[in-house]
Amino acid sequence: MTVTKKAAARGQFDLFSGATADPDTNGSIFDLPVPDEEWDTRERLGFEREMLGLYVSGHPLDGIATALAAAGDTPIAALLDHRIPHGRRVRVAGIVAAVDRRVTRRGEPWAVVRLEDLEAGTEILFFPAAYATAAGYLTEDAVAVITATVSVRDGRQSLLGDQVSTPDLTTAASGRPLTLTLPVAACNPHTVRALRETLQRHPGPTDLRIDLIGARGPRLLALDPRFRVTTSPALMGELKALFGPACLR
Repeated sequence: MTVTKKAAARGQFDLFSGATADPDTNGSIFDLPVPDEEWDTRERLGFEREMLGLYVSGHPLDGIATALAAAGDTPIAALLDHRIPHGRRVRVAGIVAAVDRRVTRRGEPWAVVRLEDLEAGTEILFFPAAYATAAGYLTEDAVAVITATVSVRDGRQSLLGDQVSTPDLTTAASGRPLTLTLPVAACNPHTVRALRETLQRHPGPTDLRIDLIGARGPRLLALDPRFRVTTSPALMGELKALFGPACLR
């Protein structure tokens, strides 16, 4: 690196003036090798989030939304709407987007965890006792199911994390229909109308079947293709609100 007289007089220097090409390669210092292999999807998405702060070419949860939504009982969007009362325990599923690790005045580790699904994100607090058992699961980009308690104080809502597990995603990309399990007693004009309206709000490529449980045993019914759905956390949450948390498989 050299400094010209004029630049030196101005207190400046030319960053590249002393740079030369490599005599062994007959190339420029700017002739950098470009890798010719493709990054895998997870690595590419990780770079996108790190550099841009968001995913561009896809999302880590693409293809597993059905299994992930079935693993939880409350969509994150429902928490953001403050529809869940104080003291309610919820199970939310998503990807761990960030872990802010902290230490109490007594030197005990705890963390603020950001969990995101395909539609929303929220922060969950893991105080020392819970964090001690959950820390191994709470790593960035990990897919997790978190059990938490809703706390509302002075009009402000917090989520207090308790347990963390890894969801079973082995059937996530199988392309199998979504099955809704219902007792015959739950099928009345009101619930049937509510189900139809719910399905129509979430059109998509996935077939829906109803496993109807009656006195003579279960009957598996296939719905008309007009009621195919997108298996998003929002749909799963609405179905569970209508028929209970155990209605999906």
